Amino acid sequence: MKTNSSDKLNIIFYSLESYDQKQYERYTGQFNMKFLSTQLNENTAVLSFNRDVVVACPMDIITAPVIDELISCGVKLLALRSAGYSNLDLEYSKGKLPVVYVPDYSPYSVAEYAVALMLTVIRNPHKAYNRTRSHDFSITYLTGYELHGKTVGIVGEGRIGRCAIKICQGMGMKVIVNTPHPHMLPDVEYVGLDELYRRCDIIQFH
Repeated sequence: MKTNSSDKLNIIFYSLESYDQKQYERYTGQFNMKFLSTQLNENTAVLSFNRDVVVACPMDIITAPVIDELISCGVKLLALRSAGYSNLDLEYSKGKLPVVYVPDYSPYSVAEYAVALMLTVIRNPHKAYNRTRSHDFSITYLTGYELHGKTVGIVGEGRIGRCAIKICQGMGMKVIVNTPHPHMLPDVEYVGLDELYRRCDIIQFH
């Protein structure tokens, strides 16, 4: 993108949180980077003047006027730090501004978070935390139940679903799955959706 290999690429980030910025600051020696917490929209696109790359997130509204403004500012590439692009007028950008996006995030991270939510519903650690902060150590309504031996239904056996299956099996749960594209994993039963609803103690949608 740069004609002179010694020049650093000029990159501007929009809608950046401080915890995200720390990750990108590791590369300040390789690129000229500007970090903004400001949302990218029709009023702020001008801030990308003389920047080669704009890095946006799902909160940014990238309409046709925004794309035109980015191009007029000299932007050569729009990079979305997300797996989705519903916030972008993709059709309008074609042939005008190259766009790249994240193909996928760690399926383990999402599956682990889904299991954490499952545990939160069943074991109520958030309620226990709030009680203990108030010096209330009673366990009334906090007892929950064991997951070991329970049946969990996984709807969708993509990359995230398969990670969730492994985690649930590791907890001693029986796993049944409904998916249009079964991977025939060991110790997994594949059933129709109605049967899954009928037989499961817990259901996860992936």
